[in-house]
Amino acid sequence: MMWKGDYLLAVGDQRFSAKCTEKIFEIRNQGRTILCVLHVSPTLQLLCERALWLDHGQLVMDGPIREVAAAYEGRLTRQG
Repeated sequence: MMWKGDYLLAVGDQRFSAKCTEKIFEIRNQGRTILCVLHVSPTLQLLCERALWLDHGQLVMDGPIREVAAAYEGRLTRQG
């Protein structure tokens, strides 16, 4: 599955973003691990299958990206 680079990465111009996105999916499709440290849920949900939610170095949740993202966003909404 390929996505437009400008939706995934906010670096460089559109061509560079697309090239980076292509490389990320190439690595992922090889079964290799990619560590993403982000707070942007839509990007994470496109790139990742699993997420670890850390708060001050403590593991809060480990699981499927959609479940972890929903829990994280729910906490932000309640604290907001």
